Amino acid sequence: MHLVDADGYKGGLWCLWSDRFKQVEVLEHGEQFIHLQIESIDHKTWEMTCVYASPRPSQRRALWQSLTDLAGRIQGPWCVGGDLNATLLSTERQSARETREPDRDFYRFIDSVSLTDLGFIGPPFTWKSIGNTSRIDWVLGSERWLVATTHRYMPILLPRSLEANYGLTEKLEKLQQQLWQELEKALLQESLIWAQKARSEWQINRDKNTRYYHTRANGHRRRNFIGALKDDSNAWIYDPKLIHARVLSFFTTLYEEEETHRVQLQCSVVFPPIDTGELNRMGCEISDIEIKDAIFHMGALKAPGPDILNALFYQSQWAHVGKSVCDLIQKLWR
Repeated sequence: MHLVDADGYKGGLWCLWSDRFKQVEVLEHGEQFIHLQIESIDHKTWEMTCVYASPRPSQRRALWQSLTDLAGRIQGPWCVGGDLNATLLSTERQSARETREPDRDFYRFIDSVSLTDLGFIGPPFTWKSIGNTSRIDWVLGSERWLVATTHRYMPILLPRSLEANYGLTEKLEKLQQQLWQELEKALLQESLIWAQKARSEWQINRDKNTRYYHTRANGHRRRNFIGALKDDSNAWIYDPKLIHARVLSFFTTLYEEEETHRVQLQCSVVFPPIDTGELNRMGCEISDIEIKDAIFHMGALKAPGPDILNALFYQSQWAHVGKSVCDLIQKLWR
């Protein structure tokens, strides 16, 4: 057995093999693959790469490049199998929310190293979540693999008893949906924790004489530093005093208004008056519903107010703090 540890909720790969093989040696591994050399009891040797690809296209591109480099060092039969998180045809992915194009990087990888899809037997899709189905599990073989194997195709075999409903029984279907909902909730909570932690660190350490403060201050200084400017003759000036004078002159001229005589515009547009009912509504007190709607339309993780609490706190705790917030706003309104 060989494993690649997960990074929090992301990644992680286990590779287990039967004792029917004479020898299994791990030649190389990365965050998304484990590459093995296998010798069977009849002394035949081949290489296999077990893959669990990232759902992020940028990380998958790094995987395809690693496997392309690996293919250049393989002399014998080679097959690649696992969750490649990619499709070749638009018919291999169905979504209720959006239409996704096939993975062109995946296609280019297969074409560049001359791999062939070994096919499969069973349901047309190998993965399903809420509103999405796709075929993202693959077994691919090299030309030497196809020549060496007794059958041209060695398909993935899914048990017939699980074929209904894309390979899941009704009980497993409900369990999978429940697990996906819990995972999505956990990932959301994790992202909110990190977002809150980043803002809390800024609130606590921003004005203290700490390494964090100096790092942020120096970063702002580097981004905002002006080392040179061009003058009116298009020549570069580097002297800080001349740069200061140049900036001052530019903005003084930009916002200075010339004394010119303006001709009074003749406007024939007559704006309709506001009736008494509308005026009364504009001057009436704010209702609790209006206050709640305004707070719930705010960005949840936007910059917090003086109390160091952003809108997410009030939205999630409205049942406890809503009355106090409404009373305070109505008091200020009066």
